[in-house]
Amino acid sequence: MTETTASATGQISGNVLFYSNPEPLNPTTHKGMGVKRIDGPFSFAAKHNLVPLTVAEFQLAVLNGPIIFVGEEKTPLQVMGLNHDENIFVLPTGLFDAGVYVPAYVRRYPFVFAN
Repeated sequence: MTETTASATGQISGNVLFYSNPEPLNPTTHKGMGVKRIDGPFSFAAKHNLVPLTVAEFQLAVLNGPIIFVGEEKTPLQVMGLNHDENIFVLPTGLFDAGVYVPAYVRRYPFVFAN
């Protein structure tokens, strides 16, 4: 689901959920940028019915719906909709419904780990 590799030149290749053109952080290019916590909008997640989870999230995530395990590696995914391209928990405003657990994979956007 999130397979990436970084070349010697720093280019990232592969497919990563939510990301169309990931790039490594660079002190020159990204100088002066910062990070702040936000509660939304998460419009980018509205078209994804499956979101990766970590084991630490299971207890909260299962309150909103099933967790499934896919592939040979049994990757845990939160089911957030029954239809492809539909997340039933993301409102038209880009916010999640009140009380819905927002997976860490969504909260950490725009950051993602890559090898």
